[in-house]
Amino acid sequence: MDSDDQTVHTVPPIGVHISNDETELSVALIGCGWYALRTHCVTLSKAKTTIAAVCARTEASRQKALAKLGTSAKEFADVAFAINAASCALVALPAAVAGRACLTSIQHGKDLISEKPAAWSPQEAEDLREAWNDRPRDDQRWRVLENWALKPGVLKVGELLDAGHGSEKYEWRCKRRRAAKGDWRREDKAAELLDVLVHLVRALRCWFGDCTVTSASLRSYEFDKVREVECSLKHENAGGFVVLELFDGDGGEESVFKCGDITWDAHKVNGEKVDGDGWVAGGARSTLMEALKSCEGDARADPCTSWEEGMRDCAVCFAALGMGDIHPGSFYEMPVVIGTVPRSPEGCVLSLKAHPSLIVVGGGANLRQRTGEFLETRLMARVLKVEGNIVQVEAGCTLRRLRQ
Repeated sequence: MDSDDQTVHTVPPIGVHISNDETELSVALIGCGWYALRTHCVTLSKAKTTIAAVCARTEASRQKALAKLGTSAKEFADVAFAINAASCALVALPAAVAGRACLTSIQHGKDLISEKPAAWSPQEAEDLREAWNDRPRDDQRWRVLENWALKPGVLKVGELLDAGHGSEKYEWRCKRRRAAKGDWRREDKAAELLDVLVHLVRALRCWFGDCTVTSASLRSYEFDKVREVECSLKHENAGGFVVLELFDGDGGEESVFKCGDITWDAHKVNGEKVDGDGWVAGGARSTLMEALKSCEGDARADPCTSWEEGMRDCAVCFAALGMGDIHPGSFYEMPVVIGTVPRSPEGCVLSLKAHPSLIVVGGGANLRQRTGEFLETRLMARVLKVEGNIVQVEAGCTLRRLRQ
């Protein structure tokens, strides 16, 4: 993303200043580029979140952010000092320096909200995992903002699939413009493709469950003006292929997903316009709100922003782009469930017999009703608790309430 944001400096260790009586979430906005101004500042302002600090290289950028936020806050040009001024860091920096800021947040004992992808390379993923394993506080929270988890078009397609539409095969053809000239991603073919592919992978995981890459190929042509990845993906009960092309010059962007009788073309699902379905902003406000609720300790916050889900997206993308492998199991807790029968390492089967009017909170589009007395989940890490007719679930993909 374009920004004038600063370099992450190396500084001496800074103490973690969180007093025992501090209960209110306070946020340091790290990065005041166009995306943060367009989405995060507006959301934070409407949510009336306490803003403790804003951080950008120039005073002009910091003032723009404060004006959008409608508040006053401490201003910093240095990332580490800004992070230390709040209980939670919202990192909206350019990709080249975002990883360093995320590491700083974790190592300083702060809650962290970062952008997708959760990591830009297998090595960065490993560095973040190691930092998280050694985090100063066991109750720290890390959330990754993948706006497509709650993008209106993704939710609409999920509703149709839940209603029995679609098929076991799909295809997705997507054309997007390349990163702006001078952007570091243009020098890295895999990273440039990753920035877009991660959206598509999250949508497919929401709809069909986890997947593996069965084949993939990367191509560059016309003197490297066009970059393309084509990959085949296999889910438990579905499969298909994705063709993603990034181009320079003339031509229009397009994205067409087809699955049986379902077609999602631009901002229309089966010919009907879906409001608020922008590529960049669609679902952005909702995902940030859920991440903030999670950092406030709200157990019912949608788990679609869990960092484990972000790493699972990355695992698929890294494999498809030939960047190397990370093993999602090392980032994702296997099922620890209450009142359930383990079915596979990727989920469990929950009996509906005791709760015929069950409401499931969390877990997402991966939830599917089976015939009889069972509801199968594919991505769920754990059922937290069962109270009356409500089962609270963690680590799914999108918030959905299913009444049986």
